[in-house]
Amino acid sequence: PRMKRCLTPAAMRAGMIIGVCSFLGYWTQFVGLSGTTPAKNAFLSTCYCVVVPFVVWIVQRQRPTRRNLLAACICVAGLALVTLPGGSSLQVSWGDGVSMLSALTYSFEIVAVSIFLRDNDVIAVSAVQMVTVGLLATLVGCFEGLPSAEALGDKRFILAMLYITLLASTYGATAQNLAQRHIAAGPVSMLLALESVFGTIFSVIFFHEVLTLRMLVGFALIFTAVILCTWQPRGKERT
Repeated sequence: PRMKRCLTPAAMRAGMIIGVCSFLGYWTQFVGLSGTTPAKNAFLSTCYCVVVPFVVWIVQRQRPTRRNLLAACICVAGLALVTLPGGSSLQVSWGDGVSMLSALTYSFEIVAVSIFLRDNDVIAVSAVQMVTVGLLATLVGCFEGLPSAEALGDKRFILAMLYITLLASTYGATAQNLAQRHIAAGPVSMLLALESVFGTIFSVIFFHEVLTLRMLVGFALIFTAVILCTWQPRGKERT
């Protein structure tokens, strides 16, 4: 009944636009993950918190503050420590580059959510968003190769797909959409940025990744930039 009442043409249009941004974010993050480590992928993807103010500047003509510019500089320094190898080489792995691209696409998603959910039902938009993501992913899968029959019979593969689709994607996107209707964008971005913290923890636990001092300093700089960019004094809300 709620979908019949709230699934207006405007809600469908909003869901499809947000869905395209979501799909591009998921796709680039997954592709980037195949070419870098989970910890670096998680931290690089978190940089959308710094990119969002500049996307708002482009889309809504709202200039970023001096603090946003300072956060961007700190974030670039952190990215250099995390992604660039030691010594004089300036080479960045292709996985790192694609992971940074996912930060840009996720930033467009956050801005799109803040714009299109003002006058539309959250659940209706989220449903269209997830259907759009699923259709685009299936289309790409047809070209890149769908899972084999052996994979579809593997319980671990099925459980992994259920986790990704139900919790990491559907629940995550719906919770984000609901939050952005009731909480200022700054606190929401800060909470979403915890993905990088959990990504690093799980990378160490499950993949036995060794974190160097250089990487830790880079992570600290990126997270400092995220806090600087999203934190607001009490009594002030971020638009």
